[in-house]
Amino acid sequence: MVPTPILSEFYYKTCQKLGNEVARIRFISLRTSKILIVELDDKLFQKVDQYARSHGFSRSELFAKAVAQYLELHPSDHITEELNKVYSSESSELHQTLLRMQFSSIEKEEW
Repeated sequence: MVPTPILSEFYYKTCQKLGNEVARIRFISLRTSKILIVELDDKLFQKVDQYARSHGFSRSELFAKAVAQYLELHPSDHITEELNKVYSSESSELHQTLLRMQFSSIEKEEW
């Protein structure tokens, strides 16, 4: 497993101080935990920090709320899952009458 760019410095310094095996174990535990490491530029970090403080919650809570809201507004995976469920037991073929109606509604063109 190769460290991601954000964690590479952590991995490198841990290797230097504690050895490769400890660094590998710590890296894997970080990668499998629920803790995210998000790199922000200074300006965005200040805005996040100020907003979270002024609304009475932590930066972690702000990110969790923002991600939840984003996923609620963009449920494309959910739609795909639902369509997959329907079409796993139903045919996706059009009825022949509907198919003929669709083709007859298209203007004839020369290619």
